[in-house]
Amino acid sequence: MTYHGTNSYIIDTPDGRFIIDPGPAEDSTHFGAIIENLGAKPSGILLTHHHSDHFGVVPALRARTDAPVYASRAFPDDAFRPDRFLEDGQVIAGLTVLHTPGHASDHLCFARPDGVLFTGDHVMSWNSSIVSPLTETCTTTARSYSG
Repeated sequence: MTYHGTNSYIIDTPDGRFIIDPGPAEDSTHFGAIIENLGAKPSGILLTHHHSDHFGVVPALRARTDAPVYASRAFPDDAFRPDRFLEDGQVIAGLTVLHTPGHASDHLCFARPDGVLFTGDHVMSWNSSIVSPLTETCTTTARSYSG
């Protein structure tokens, strides 16, 4: 975890080892821990959204590991191009991709089949998250629980 709650998750899946939201570029201790625990050949980097506290270290991590970067098709950063774009409902690494715009236009959540949901900044322990447009976000969230 970095800052007040940017959580990075290294997950083992049938498709290999992935990291969700590697974090900010400014935290070299966090980056070192990721490198130490990610393994020799990670299968991919999954991003919930483009904000620097989730995405900042991605260029360095991709350069170091050659892991492909997966992000929303709505990813708005013209200075960085993900390797693959994700769509709502797609499955990657055993996780269902949920496009949940609101906190950011490109925000994604990743749902495990057992009901665990990696929420990025839709749920923050230290602050509230702006969620707009609420109708689309509620529809996507409800769909994730209906299986």
